[in-house]
Amino acid sequence: MGIPVGTEVRNRTPYQEEAHPLIGTFASPQLLMPAVRFWPVRYLFTMLCLTSVGLVALQCSGEAELTADQKKKLDGRLQRVVLDGTDADLQTTTREDGSVAYHLFVRTDDAEALRDAGLPINSVSGGVVTARWTADEIRAAARQKSVRMIEPVGGGEPLR
Repeated sequence: MGIPVGTEVRNRTPYQEEAHPLIGTFASPQLLMPAVRFWPVRYLFTMLCLTSVGLVALQCSGEAELTADQKKKLDGRLQRVVLDGTDADLQTTTREDGSVAYHLFVRTDDAEALRDAGLPINSVSGGVVTARWTADEIRAAARQKSVRMIEPVGGGEPLR
């Protein structure tokens, strides 16, 4: 028995004319999932891409970049700026590229290590460095072993 001329049939092949032994004629597997093929290589590539995007997104968030010990190096106001992205009432400068840099005191054992890491330094006096850094630069400094404390300028002397 064939299909009458003029009848529209989608995603059906000749072997589908018979009834499915468990489901019946009107709910054959091809009608439930028409024209779907499983391509293992495409599936694996898609999963790899999605995993990569997820990891990149996690790396971009402030929480993923700092350990608990590194977070302790930041003053509470800077933690809100760097980790939560909230804007605190701190002294800032807008750079030529439009980024916001915070005025900071940094307690460190090695100011040269900060320079070697590509972090701009304004002045060094003993173990205290003054700097104007963006949130990304503050995160990078918090990851430095030589840094003991980072706090915003204002409120007098840096903590000792």
